[in-house]
Amino acid sequence: MNRGEIRELGLSLRSWAPADTTGDFQAECNRLLQRALDVLAGDCPSALVPDEEVVVLPKDYNGNSSNEVRVSHTRDPWVLAFTPDTATNAEDAPYPLLDETMNGIYWIEFKDTAGRWHQRRCRDFWAEPQDLAGTIYRYYVSLYQPFHGTADNMEYRLYAPAVYLRDSNVRILDGLLQTDSLEYIEVRSDFFQTRAGLADNRGQITGRPLALCRGEHFSIPAPTYTPGITYNDPEYWEGQEPAGTFRYKITYVWGRRDDEYRSPRNFYEAQFESAPSPASTLATVPAIGSPGVNVALPNLSFMQDFDTPGALRQNHTGWRKRIYRARVSINGTGGMENIEADSVYYLLAEVSAESTEWTDTGVVTPDFFRRMPEIHGYYAWKPVPHQDGRYELKVRVHHRPKPMLTDNDTPPIEPQALEALIQLFVSYLANYDKDIEAAAYHKAQYSSEKGKLLALQGQRASVLPARHYRSKVDPRGFRQIPLGSFRTE
Repeated sequence: MNRGEIRELGLSLRSWAPADTTGDFQAECNRLLQRALDVLAGDCPSALVPDEEVVVLPKDYNGNSSNEVRVSHTRDPWVLAFTPDTATNAEDAPYPLLDETMNGIYWIEFKDTAGRWHQRRCRDFWAEPQDLAGTIYRYYVSLYQPFHGTADNMEYRLYAPAVYLRDSNVRILDGLLQTDSLEYIEVRSDFFQTRAGLADNRGQITGRPLALCRGEHFSIPAPTYTPGITYNDPEYWEGQEPAGTFRYKITYVWGRRDDEYRSPRNFYEAQFESAPSPASTLATVPAIGSPGVNVALPNLSFMQDFDTPGALRQNHTGWRKRIYRARVSINGTGGMENIEADSVYYLLAEVSAESTEWTDTGVVTPDFFRRMPEIHGYYAWKPVPHQDGRYELKVRVHHRPKPMLTDNDTPPIEPQALEALIQLFVSYLANYDKDIEAAAYHKAQYSSEKGKLLALQGQRASVLPARHYRSKVDPRGFRQIPLGSFRTE
């Protein structure tokens, strides 16, 4: 059943005829149904349809006496320079990659002349030519926090201490390392990581990951800027999309996921994305040939003090902006008129942090497979032990239900969970109607259906899988501890 069918059934159970409802009341019913879906997902995650996700565990890059590569301070405390200069070649490890896949997820630790180690999150990596021929480059990294030291030729390590799944991830069920033997990887609590002493320490404890431990929660601030709308006379609405009315929202993004996992419209998947901005005012394009829509954007480089002319860090925040557009109506003729006007926000464009405007002329078609996400932040998942190279990890997960935005959207739940969703929805409708007795009855029915789901799916006991006893230090060199006896929960 889709959203429209569930709403009609719920209203029928409450003896409310859908034909008698107003648009505002229908919107309120949709809101209550979405709330019921979210509560069901929280009460019984096993009711959700599992999904699969592939994540890359990236390798470390080390600069030390063995390869003669170091980092040095610069005139800009937000920037470190890699020395010596070299050609821009990704194979010249330990020089960093320049495709933005390391932005945000990699950290750099380096040792100053006094022997003290410093750690900084990496914003952006880039290279600048040092000769007229443009064959020799100097690599740079901008930092999330400044380094005010003056040390040169410091040994360093570039590493990703954790990986981040999609923002909607609720929990990881299990995972497989994509090796020749598809090795199983366990999902443990951070208690295991702490007590077993397997936390990464300057690259001293590495190996094939055996487990994932959930770490901190990370998010980037959402824009409070409302995109401004003006009409650009020099640039006109050309199509291929028809004219119409539109609204726009923006998000901030940082970093990019591995090149292999792009969207169907060839957009890179962002490593981190913020919650959306407020919606713009309604933009109206009467017909093909009318002025295009100019969308005003905030200057992120200025906001983060990365726009100082002449500074090394200028425009190297590592952040970008995404523009989402919702079509409200179709006006006139021309272009591809057989198109949906569903008021749903789809990914339209991605621009740099310093860009302050973007003009929509209908030439760029939105990515209709990429709705604007509902971002609540990202959990860090730390491999144990820290990976000794690049691995691909396939995980089976439960994702938070996506908002049902149209009546044709269906809830991503198991078929046997549908009755529980309906009963909870009807309970909310009864509360809305101030029928306390009916609300209590349907809430009790929901509890009964939820109990059936929990019994049907089964709740895995919280136990550690049986393992053969191993010595204190195994061949990979990381510490092992005898776990002793335990019981199920």
